[in-house]
Amino acid sequence: MNKSTVNVYFLISGEGLKPTEITEKLSLKPTGSWMKGDPIPGKNRCRVDSCWFLGTGDEESLDITEQFSKVFTILHGKQSVLVDMACDYDFEYQFNVVVQVENGIKPAMNLDRSLIKEINKLNASVDFDLYIYS
Repeated sequence: MNKSTVNVYFLISGEGLKPTEITEKLSLKPTGSWMKGDPIPGKNRCRVDSCWFLGTGDEESLDITEQFSKVFTILHGKQSVLVDMACDYDFEYQFNVVVQVENGIKPAMNLDRSLIKEINKLNASVDFDLYIYS
């Protein structure tokens, strides 16, 4: 029996982004990264920007807040470095929330005030991808 899953990614993108430099500045190993011009696997296109990201991976969950909390725990103490990098390099920050619904079990998708406050500190956007399979 398949269960519903949630994956929350924190992405950094920008024209002059160098993933190895982000890794060094944050002292964090990313889940993944790519450079502008890299081929997109399985597609006949190339990346239009550079990106560094970390995520929770697909986790069985009934509330996206759990995965946001995990990402913010990883980023704890890094906010000031992130804010400085955004100003210095014109980076953009985004949280991608990927929800895969199985058997009609839909995780709660609430952004409470404290979560919005943390997202706002980074001047980040939030993107939701909802996939309903059954």
